[in-house]
Amino acid sequence: MRRKNVMTMVAAVCLLLMVTLSFSCCCNNKIDVEREVARAIHRDKPCLEHVYEDEKWDSVYILLPYQDPHQLGLRISHSDLKNLGNLSLADQYCTLIFGHKGGLVAYSAIKRSVVDFSNIKGRKFHRGYVFQMKD
Repeated sequence: MRRKNVMTMVAAVCLLLMVTLSFSCCCNNKIDVEREVARAIHRDKPCLEHVYEDEKWDSVYILLPYQDPHQLGLRISHSDLKNLGNLSLADQYCTLIFGHKGGLVAYSAIKRSVVDFSNIKGRKFHRGYVFQMKD
């Protein structure tokens, strides 16, 4: 009888651990599109429309270094909010946040040495927006 209780307890702990791990994985929406962004921005008509096509998105937000992610007005999960807050503490990155209907879909840190979005006026752009990049 005691062994059955221990086995039940172990099974419950394993199930809880699996649920926790799967939830934490699904809430982290960090992607790496830096290379695609660099290629897209250096074209004749710099646009981010096709740099990320795994999910549906309608707008891109630019999170600057030291900017509070809350200022963007997006619905963001707690884990993504924490990660974005940590990314914004790094001076060498701007973070692109792909959104859909006011919610975060995915985000990618872009090195400012690759593409510097910090001088662009505005923080929210529709999917097909053509950027005016300064050298």
